[in-house]
Amino acid sequence: MNKQKFLYWAPRVLSIGMILFLGLFALDVFTPGQPILYMIGGFLIHLIPNYILAIALFIAWKFELLGGIIFVLLAIIMSLFFRNPLPVNLMLFGPIMLIGILFLVHNYYYRR
Repeated sequence: MNKQKFLYWAPRVLSIGMILFLGLFALDVFTPGQPILYMIGGFLIHLIPNYILAIALFIAWKFELLGGIIFVLLAIIMSLFFRNPLPVNLMLFGPIMLIGILFLVHNYYYRR
């Protein structure tokens, strides 16, 4: 695999993996003894960051520069919004920052 293909596919595959990984955290709403509509509503609300990342991926797939900027901004905004300790923020939102940087690097080196 050459460098151009790697820089093209790496941020896309990583972002899909990140969306799926963050989706796992939404599964914590399913607890026994709760009404099913309550749990489904909580599940859909917990998936809001995934919806945002999926929209960002859709934009980045067509417009890499804009998508890269969006991913970098999302990483910063999410790390400020979710007030976790620094190591937790780096583990959760560092990959999102990396995805944005990879989109920007591919756009910089291989403009169409």
